[in-house]
Amino acid sequence: FLSEVDAWCKVCSEGGLPTEMQELEIAIHRHQSLYEQVSQAYTEVSQDGKALLDVLQRPLSPGNSESLTATANYSKAVHCILDVVHEILHHQRRLENIWQHRKVRLHQRLQLCVFQQDVQQ
Repeated sequence: FLSEVDAWCKVCSEGGLPTEMQELEIAIHRHQSLYEQVSQAYTEVSQDGKALLDVLQRPLSPGNSESLTATANYSKAVHCILDVVHEILHHQRRLENIWQHRKVRLHQRLQLCVFQQDVQQ
């Protein structure tokens, strides 16, 4: 997820907006597909982080087959994972704001094109 954030942000904020209705509709569709891709990646990484935290924070009984790890202290690992999860959340929120801004601009441009077409008719 983190390795893709910069590329996703660049796609969301690059260049001007198309001026033709068909191009705008294609751009809106691509933009929505990007959001779905980002959401899927975020969901996967969030679930993985939560599962990892659950495992590290679950106390093991001494009679467990994993008893060698029962006495280990995973608090540093838990803090490290929490830091990464918070970083991912921060990037996801930032990316969602950038994505939303572009979405609004695309839809406004489409509305403008429709209005201009109506005026010409």
